[in-house]
Amino acid sequence: MADGTEKLQAGASLFTGPDQVVEVRAITGRGIHSGYFRDPETLVRQVTVLDTDPEVQGIYVTLNEVNPALLARRKNRIAKCGPRDATTSDADILRRRWFPVDIDPVRPSGVSSTEEEHEQALAMAETIAGWMTGLGFPEPVTG
Repeated sequence: MADGTEKLQAGASLFTGPDQVVEVRAITGRGIHSGYFRDPETLVRQVTVLDTDPEVQGIYVTLNEVNPALLARRKNRIAKCGPRDATTSDADILRRRWFPVDIDPVRPSGVSSTEEEHEQALAMAETIAGWMTGLGFPEPVTG
């Protein structure tokens, strides 16, 4: 578990700037859970607990800086959202620091890629990274 926590801490520190507010969102069979964090260590502690819930199907974090006022929604805690509870919208993004590129084959939901499709996705990622670097973007973060 320490290794997983260390990786989470490294990722949270990489993707969050000083005093940057981010949203953590989790999807379960019962709905959406969400929370807002300014401190990467608190974020990691909450995500580590959330990750032990077998109903959690995915945990996501906003990569780009959100309006700090959103911290008032669910500060330093992750809670189940009701139908009227708001989460981060496009209008809440203050600044874009990251340009995520997701490369997946077209597959039915719940079906993993084949080894060949995975290799093709990695090759495509290299092609895209080279193209973007040629346009002046910095070296990509991959993994």
